[in-house]
Formats: sequence, structure tokens, C-alpha cells
Amino acid sequence: MKKYFCILVSILCLYLVVGAVSNGIEASPYTKKLITSFPDVKNDLYANEDVAATKDHESGNVLLKDEMNVAQSAVFSNDFVDLKTAKAPVQEDEKQLTQNEAKAIVNDLLAGVVGTFDRLGKEHQWSYENPPDFEILRPELLKYASESFTDGFLKDVKDDFYCSCDMLPYPNAALDIRFQLHENSSDRFVASSIEFDNMISSGSTIYFTVVKENGKWVLDQYKWVSIDKEPISLTWDEIKAHEEKQGEKVELLNTTTYEGEKIYIFKYVKSGKIMGVFANNSGYMWDVPPALMP
Repeated sequence: MKKYFCILVSILCLYLVVGAVSNGIEASPYTKKLITSFPDVKNDLYANEDVAATKDHESGNVLLKDEMNVAQSAVFSNDFVDLKTAKAPVQEDEKQLTQNEAKAIVNDLLAGVVGTFDRLGKEHQWSYENPPDFEILRPELLKYASESFTDGFLKDVKDDFYCSCDMLPYPNAALDIRFQLHENSSDRFVASSIEFDNMISSGSTIYFTVVKENGKWVLDQYKWVSIDKEPISLTWDEIKAHEEKQGEKVELLNTTTYEGEKIYIFKYVKSGKIMGVFANNSGYMWDVPPALMP
């Protein structure tokens, strides 16, 4: 009789333990030990794939089986993840322009503005004596420039596009020699380039601001910064590229200083003429003293 009573008690205990586990109730260390002592009960019961849900006892949330895949190994620990965060799609930032893309945009917009003045000037025979009609210019300029830039700066300098002025009302930027992005967002970017000395004005840095209006890029500003405020600090490779763009092959002879200013001494390969170019302003030294020669 004692024997049957012990068997009955054992079966009853096993029933209660298994029932507690299957209902998500955490077993005590003693209970876990008790389970493993029965050969008919699997040792990996707590990690069994048949378990449909488990409970986060800190928050009271129930993690369903498919959500456990998101939470991964944290399901069976106290380090539960926030499922709302885990399941939310990742929002990628809008793609920024590359430097080459931004450079192409600046080049096209600047060419569009200058080309508009040139094309309409020839069409209407505008000159300094026959000033341009801004009402004709405006809708065409708005294809390339913002409203504020068109109605402000471009309107103010419109007559200068048709004069024989030494100073051009637009930059002659060496975009293919130097181009740097300073700001770059989905609806605005700021970039800079340089303008070489043209024997009328010294070299300078030029800043371009480009914005999106009505879903398209337009030029919002260009401005010159003098070498007094921002030296252009040319490299030899930039000088070489500039000279070769003019159709001249050059050879560097010396990099030195003259009166405290960095200068590159070079030779035109075809003519043999020796020249110097100052790094900070791109100005030429036409007669190079022998002391600067290597």
C-alpha cells in the first residue's frame, strides 16, 4: 500500500510541476532540479520551440513566438528588448549629394545664368546704352536662380552684363581645379571654388549657395572672398592644372619664398620662359630673380 501511495504522490508532483512550466510560471531551482531527475521530461524544456509565449515579469508584456525571433536570445533573460523599437523599419536619411554631383549642379546653374544674359542680350540687342528689360530676363533667370537672388543681386547687376567692364558680374570659377563642399543637406548646399588672378583682380575664393525651390536646385548666391580674408593657398598641382587648361605645359623648378610669401618657380616647356606664381593669391612674378632659381 505504501508503495502505491508513493507512486501516486510522485505522479501528482510531476503533473503540478509540468503544468506550472507550461503556463509560464517560473519554477524554483528546486523544481528545476526535480524535473531533471525524471528521465521522461526533456532537460531543455525552458528552451523548447513548442513554448508559444513567455512573459517579461518586469513589464508584464507577453512576447509571442514570432516576436521572440526579433528579441532573439534576450527572450529567456531579463534583458528584454523593446519590441516596438525592434520591429520598426529603419528610416534612411535622404541621400546627400556627392562632391561631383554638387559640382555639376553649380556648373550648370552658373552657366545657365550667364547663358541667359548672353542669349537674350543678343536677341534683343541689349547694351550698356540699350539696357536690358528685367521683365524679359526674370522668367528665364528663374530657371537657374532663386527668386531672392534673381530679384536682388542679378537685377542690380543686370546692366553690367552688357558693358565693357573690367570686372565681370559673375565668377570665373575654376570648378574643375578646386571644389569643396561645406554644407550638404537635402534642400541646401554651400560649396567653394577659386578664381585665379586675371591681371585685373587678384585671385579669390568664391562661395556658392544652392537651394531647392519647387523641387529643383537653383542658385541662391555667389560671393567673392578676398585673399586678405582668405588666402587661396594654391598647390603646385592646381597651378599646373590651370596652366595646362590654357594649353601650356609647365615644369616646376623650385618651391621657395619671396618676401615672406610662398612662390612656385616654373618653366613653360615650349617657350622656355621662366615664371613664378604666388601660392596665396595666384599672382604672377614675370621677372624671376636669379636668387630664386634652384
